[in-house]
Amino acid sequence: MNTKKTMSIMVFGLMMLSVIPFAIAQEIEIDQATQAEIRSMTSSHGAEVRLLQLEISLTKNILKGEAVIEYLNDLGEDTDSLQEVLDKIIALREEVQNADSEAEDAVEQFVAFKQEAKDLIIEFREARTDIHEILTEEQLAELRQIFNGINQESNNELKQIREKIMTGARMHNAARFRKVPGVLGGNQEQVLNQLENGDMNLSQVRTQMRLQIQNMSDEEKEGAFVRAREENTKRNVFAINAEKRAREFYRNRMGNYTNGMNNYYGGNGPNGSNAK
Repeated sequence: MNTKKTMSIMVFGLMMLSVIPFAIAQEIEIDQATQAEIRSMTSSHGAEVRLLQLEISLTKNILKGEAVIEYLNDLGEDTDSLQEVLDKIIALREEVQNADSEAEDAVEQFVAFKQEAKDLIIEFREARTDIHEILTEEQLAELRQIFNGINQESNNELKQIREKIMTGARMHNAARFRKVPGVLGGNQEQVLNQLENGDMNLSQVRTQMRLQIQNMSDEEKEGAFVRAREENTKRNVFAINAEKRAREFYRNRMGNYTNGMNNYYGGNGPNGSNAK
């Protein structure tokens, strides 16, 4: 592979690292997917998109949880334990909705919220592990059909969140391209305005960038590569520092939650030593 082609591929690859495609425990788990999400939160638009994606995931699970509880209630089954967990998920979603994507601790909040969401969804599933025993295959199939309806694009509640995600993703991606001037040619700002407005999609912008890079001189490619590499380094440093802060934020959050529960059950709560 010749040097020019190699440089073109490297510039393109670096630029694609943090665009956003349109498509809970005492110690937090930060997997590769979460690390990638953190790297895309260097802008307020990126943070907004991640929070909205978490909101839509929580909303889906809330709708499914409500469907399960309603179904079991109709059968005369006890749903108190399920409702208790569902109330926690609803409260968490409210926190996510109220989170400020421009706040300094937006990343820490997102990572903590995401971990809590995982934990609560597991807790909900474990609250009634006998569902497959008390429901017939026909009833389970009926529930799955209800779940499929929740996932459809026609669900208005989910549709509204998806539209916000698409808008935020376009704004974030445009901001990313602006970090490397000239990578889309002389009409870069016009192209990015079209991306923000939805008149161009990310695939079209990528194609234009690829063609522009191929037509650059070696000096221009080198300059674009250096700028893209610098931005990538900044994102990696940001992600490393944010991950450390997120772990500390989560430990403090869980510590406060545990202390609150201990005070409730050990002090003035209904089962506490100070209860009357």
